[in-house]
Amino acid sequence: MRTSSWLAFVLSVSGAGLAAAQPAPGPLPPGDGALLVRAGLELRGGPPEPPARRVPPPRPAVAAPLPPPPSPLEQAVERAVRQRLAGGARGGLAVAVTDGLPPSPRAQAALHAIASSAGLSPGDLASVADTPRDQARFLVEKLFDPRVGEQRVTILYGMPGQIAADSARRLRDIFQQLDLSAGQKETIVDVVEAALVDLGATGQVEEPGVEWVDVDPGPRADRGRFEQAVAASPAIARCLRPDAGDGGRFYQLTLPRAGAGEGGAACVSPWSPAPPPAAVATTGSGFGNSGGSGAPGAAVEPAAPPVGTGSTGPGRYVVTDGPSGPQVVRQPGD
Repeated sequence: MRTSSWLAFVLSVSGAGLAAAQPAPGPLPPGDGALLVRAGLELRGGPPEPPARRVPPPRPAVAAPLPPPPSPLEQAVERAVRQRLAGGARGGLAVAVTDGLPPSPRAQAALHAIASSAGLSPGDLASVADTPRDQARFLVEKLFDPRVGEQRVTILYGMPGQIAADSARRLRDIFQQLDLSAGQKETIVDVVEAALVDLGATGQVEEPGVEWVDVDPGPRADRGRFEQAVAASPAIARCLRPDAGDGGRFYQLTLPRAGAGEGGAACVSPWSPAPPPAAVATTGSGFGNSGGSGAPGAAVEPAAPPVGTGSTGPGRYVVTDGPSGPQVVRQPGD
């Protein structure tokens, strides 16, 4: 009984072991049918891909530095240029009266004498001194004077000089010309005048030796007779006819602030070549005269050229009889 029980136990254990050793159902691998145990990675479709290379993120683009904003002076010049080229108002009586000064007593006396010679009453003349346009014209004339030029204008006259230089450069870029016409130069005067008023820079420019007086003889005046009276006045050193910038009304007269005037100032248009000096009889030097009136043996001395037209210093021009006709000789001052 015990033997049969033990045999049954051995057979049951042996059957369980054989069952565990049986391979899993399914197709056998190639070969001799031996049992294979799969372990590790099963490679399918070739070798594994290498890990992706890490790409750093793109750097943000660095914007180009912005140009500095234009200065108030540059903005004022640009406004004046745009206004002028668009046909805007330019200077005129309102600006002259607002920003100009009353003429000096010496200038007023000279104007009264001119009015009387021209058949006008002093009340017929509208006059104002050292206007923004006078200052603008002075600066622009200095810019085109080869003895001064742009660099010295900016040094000598500060911010007004810089306004004039910037205005001229800006308009040269627009005109695309080096040699500007008289009308183009007047456009620069218009722009400088407007920018001076815009920036409140009027009254900072003057020529110490002279006074600028703008005179309107009125709509009923005989302008030819008025110009003759100006030319006959000994107090007037220079006379410019009206231009479009002031509405065609104001003559610009230049008077010395002290001493006797040069006289003989024929009125000319702005930017015209200076007229030759008119000869006047003087006493004097023992040379025979050239047919003019005056005492025997007198020389004929023309009036000095107007201020700013090429005079190089004190002196006088003397006309004498030469071998081939009248000769002009410039003698140094005393």
